[in-house]
Amino acid sequence: MNALELFYKELNESNWDVCQEGDINKALRKINEELLNQGFNSIQHLAEIDRQVFFINKTPSKRLSARTFGTSKMKDGSEIPFEWPDIRRFNEDDFIYIFQRFNSCKNIFAKTEYGLVLFYAKKGQDNQFVIELLNALYTLLISYIEKAKQKKDKIHYLFYSKIVLANALHIANNRKKNPKIEIIYKSLIKYTFEVHQNWDVSHPSLLKIIIDYTDFSVQYFPDFNKYISINKLLKRNLGIAKHLSKTNILGAINIADSSIKLRRKSGSDIKQWFFFKAGQYESLSIELKEKQKFESVSYISGSYIEKAMSLYKSLNDSENLNRLQKEYQSLRTEYKLGGISQEIPQDATQRITRLIAKEIETKSEEDIIKTLLNTQMIESFDFIKKESDRFFKEPMIQNLIPGSILDKFGNTIARYTSEKEREKFSLLRTYDLHLQIAIQVISQYFIKAFWAGKISSDGILQLLRQTWIGQEGKRRSNGTNFTFSYLKTIESGINSFFSELTKWKEEPNYLPDFICSTDSLVLKTEYLLREFCRFLDIRTFKQKDEGIVMERTLDDILRDERIKQELTEDDHFFIKFVLTEKAGYNLRNKVVHGLMDNIEYDLQYPLLAIIIILKLSNYKFVPIENK
Repeated sequence: MNALELFYKELNESNWDVCQEGDINKALRKINEELLNQGFNSIQHLAEIDRQVFFINKTPSKRLSARTFGTSKMKDGSEIPFEWPDIRRFNEDDFIYIFQRFNSCKNIFAKTEYGLVLFYAKKGQDNQFVIELLNALYTLLISYIEKAKQKKDKIHYLFYSKIVLANALHIANNRKKNPKIEIIYKSLIKYTFEVHQNWDVSHPSLLKIIIDYTDFSVQYFPDFNKYISINKLLKRNLGIAKHLSKTNILGAINIADSSIKLRRKSGSDIKQWFFFKAGQYESLSIELKEKQKFESVSYISGSYIEKAMSLYKSLNDSENLNRLQKEYQSLRTEYKLGGISQEIPQDATQRITRLIAKEIETKSEEDIIKTLLNTQMIESFDFIKKESDRFFKEPMIQNLIPGSILDKFGNTIARYTSEKEREKFSLLRTYDLHLQIAIQVISQYFIKAFWAGKISSDGILQLLRQTWIGQEGKRRSNGTNFTFSYLKTIESGINSFFSELTKWKEEPNYLPDFICSTDSLVLKTEYLLREFCRFLDIRTFKQKDEGIVMERTLDDILRDERIKQELTEDDHFFIKFVLTEKAGYNLRNKVVHGLMDNIEYDLQYPLLAIIIILKLSNYKFVPIENK
């Protein structure tokens, strides 16, 4: 019995599930090495197919997608993009092998992994196969839900159960014309309803269960409406929302939003939920004014009043509308409404913390750095733009009055007056809210990785050495050719940042000083952007007067259409928002013009600069001779 066969035996006899994914990967990597050393190349190939099957992302929206992206160096020195796992490289024999594994595997988790790859690759399509796959998914779903119910420290099982349920509903819905599959589909819907109705109100993931399962009922409304009581589901939602309104008002509002979508699907009256939401926004406004916790609290308080007023207006409730208009006017008179702040709800924080811990445990340093580079924690620009457009169309006061940006000295540095400008301001505010949440996650991810010894200055510099930033630059000045190092220009800033973090790690009471690293790295992002432009033959200078040539400002460069074409839309907006956008962080201008006091230098600023540098390094192009 070879090493792979022994693994099959152990897998069949175990209760391994998604939480042992890292152990499965380690075992298969070890088996790969053993089989290669023993010269069993054909069996080693099967072990590698096994390993990739477990690591392919499997979702209804993206079908089968890779987890890792990067570049691979060819023999001639050129680099090509790659992704791993890459389902496109699987051949017919590989799929025959996966089908054999699906049929013989006794471990339910592994069986569903094989089955989903076959289904989404369109290699397992007959109804008998689908029935077997759906039964396995249903069994796995129940297993994850029960584990999450009984062990409150196993909340991450809910995250995985949602993926299992999403796949099961999607597959069953597409095959429900088959009577046997329709029975499974009906059972899945009834089971989700049962979980929704009976979930313990004291469980820390109550909010997630209520919202996720309500959203599924919206997505598959005709069938949910056919098999379960939508009214009972909504009644439970209202009871939970009222319960949460005492401790988690934003959570209660989120339940209301999901319930309103469901009400609209069913054609039912939504007034009750609108009144509830308006009352919650009022409560949030009062709570914020009482706490006075954040510098921008008055703005947020005012924005909640705006939301409540908009709801009362749609309800034709003139009494409440007039009352809130007076309160809003008072707030505008007393405070400057000029800041935005957002915090992650506690339930989401706990889930994110667990996911981060799992990522850091299973990923290599290079993979962790690439996760920071890709900033998948930030919603796509396209998504944020659509959300901003939707909010801007709502009849809210904040969308009708001109916007302005004040610096900390009270100077107005930007105004948004026309409709087009106010629409842009709405986009910037929406992006800011999303970015604030994302940066909290990114910072936590980075610090956890650093504490675990999974990210270092050496690791970042080593990755950069493999990119254009790691190459020698060439320039000709005053008739002389010389070479220089891009990497050396940023090395000291990165080392300074990690040096302060190391002191903090060794002495918890030490207050890290990020002034030098921030100033250095923020300015070097502009330096690298200019070099980036030179490689692409984009002018970084302009003629001012006859015979006078000067460098273009960073604002001007980022407005250049060529730069917009060369950078992805997500990267371009992120870089502009962080470095030069007045309604954003405006970091480059704050550093250059000496507008930051020592207490304003936060960990996130050098981290953001490093992320921008990593993003720029990730682009590939044929360089031209620098002049």
